Amino acid sequence: MAVDIFNPEVSQVTKGIEGKLILIYGTNRTGKTKNLTKAPKPLVCCFENGLGAINGIKNVKIKKWSDWTSFVKQLTSEKTVAEAKKLYSSIIIDTVDGMADLAAEFVCGNFGVARINDGNRGYGLWKEYGAEINKYLKLLTNAGYTVFFIAHEGERAFQNEKGEEYTKIYPRGDKRVVDPICDLCDIIGYAQIQPETEDGDETLSTLYLVNNPAYQAGSRFTHIVKSIPEWNIEKLDKALSDAIEAEENESGMKAATIQEAQKKAAKARKAEAEAKLPLEDLIDSIGTKLQAMNEKTGSIDEYAQLMDDLGIPDTFKATNANESQRQQLEMLLGGLVELGY
Repeated sequence: MAVDIFNPEVSQVTKGIEGKLILIYGTNRTGKTKNLTKAPKPLVCCFENGLGAINGIKNVKIKKWSDWTSFVKQLTSEKTVAEAKKLYSSIIIDTVDGMADLAAEFVCGNFGVARINDGNRGYGLWKEYGAEINKYLKLLTNAGYTVFFIAHEGERAFQNEKGEEYTKIYPRGDKRVVDPICDLCDIIGYAQIQPETEDGDETLSTLYLVNNPAYQAGSRFTHIVKSIPEWNIEKLDKALSDAIEAEENESGMKAATIQEAQKKAAKARKAEAEAKLPLEDLIDSIGTKLQAMNEKTGSIDEYAQLMDDLGIPDTFKATNANESQRQQLEMLLGGLVELGY
């Protein structure tokens, strides 16, 4: 669909957890998996066995990278996404570091090396590794589900303004995986078990939602509470709803329901699909316009200049293009239309 700055979309936040991207991390027995499986219509993507003590939860075991790519494609492809959304609205990734391990194994296999560090003549395959992970993260997080990422607790070194080094509790995992997920997420929550009560009973964990020098946390919502003692999914949903309602009162803009947001997204997807020409029609249209250009000017020099202006190499042949090169074809066709052909 063409960009139109004179008729832009207007963003609208949905209340509660639905449609959000949320990372929850902490040590074992902080209720991460157990609490998140209480989200609406959950499906757990198990990179590790975190459901051993939880009955009745729909889940998919991921044992190799191709399992993960198939999982994401079934949730997001045009052929299956509508049916998938009838069954599931909350996708739980358990865990981030488990996903990273399988991605590393896959990339190493592609290049015939034992470790990421060994590839590319000793320079490492970090670019390929990051690209492979981000490709499927982008597909999943843009599909309109509520996505929960679960991670274990780790540490990361930082420097203060004086150049002094200190450590901070941080989601465990390679930064090329953890950092993009942190950037994507609307909420980063740190779950920590509280000290025992006076009578020796263990309390439930507290979920911290605001950043602190000791640990990584945060959200996109200004009015979010700092922490949720004895947290669960209902309390997290309420904390988000309250924060968004406070923002509504402050800004005067009303939040949407998840049903309204889904209806709007479905309408946009339908319009985009209807505007999407078959590949053969795109190629034929370009050919027809090039013929008109040649008849009018006696050459296709304008086309060569258009390709250069668009950053498309002169080796690109529209007649040989495949579906992965649709973007180039659409840019060329749009450029030819703007030139008057």
